[in-house]
Amino acid sequence: MLFRSGKARVKLTRENDRFLALPERVAIAREAQANLFISIHADSAPDSAARGLSAYTLSETASDDFARKIADGENIVDQKFGAAIHKQEAVANILYELAARQTVTASRFAKDSLVRGAGRSIRLLEQPKRSANFAVLRAPDVPSLLIETGFLSNEKDEEILKSAAERKKIAQVLARELATVLKNPIFS
Repeated sequence: MLFRSGKARVKLTRENDRFLALPERVAIAREAQANLFISIHADSAPDSAARGLSAYTLSETASDDFARKIADGENIVDQKFGAAIHKQEAVANILYELAARQTVTASRFAKDSLVRGAGRSIRLLEQPKRSANFAVLRAPDVPSLLIETGFLSNEKDEEILKSAAERKKIAQVLARELATVLKNPIFS
């Protein structure tokens, strides 16, 4: 997502339900020279009682066991769909350590601001600001955020996510909050 002159330019990684390997998603953000990479999800949770929106930033060590399990499940998506996986854990850790402070600061600012604003309009997961070692967030040069809009493993969240009106509401809240986030000079 690029933000220039008060307007966001959004670049989708895809416009249909086709598989796209995690590194390809990040490459699209880099190619677009994104100010912020956002990965939006509606996954299952390790606990069926979990419900509500949450946001994640990269951390070598997960903020909690719940975040670690979500990241582990997301990180194996490439294997599930047959994409080649290279063991680059050491490289990823080195890149993370070398990441510009602004990238880390910007990602955390986006998470904090988005969750604070979204919480005024939609239900949040208990402890909605989390961190884990998501492969899709490992680019050291692009601030990034993973947003879980809710959990399909929870009946109430699933009902919300099946509703076109509710999905539109979530999208409007995210758009509103991301526009506010991107006005901050940290993203220029």
